[in-house]
Amino acid sequence: EIEQLRGASKEMYERENRNLRETRDNAVAEKERAIVAEKDALAKYDQLLEQYRQLQLNTESKVSELLHQANLKSFEAERSH
Repeated sequence: EIEQLRGASKEMYERENRNLRETRDNAVAEKERAIVAEKDALAKYDQLLEQYRQLQLNTESKVSELLHQANLKSFEAERSH
């Protein structure tokens, strides 16, 4: 009977050990997926930030150009009167 209890205890210990290893492996895999997802999100953020900055520069350039044209037309209109 003691031998049977030892066998059952050993089996229970091994089963619990397998479950813990599997849980650890799943947690490590989830961590890896989270790291990859974070890197992807950061890369996308950097890409969008660069696009935003480029749009800002283009907008500022266009506004400056339009202001220059408006000032020129205003000056020409004043000269013609």
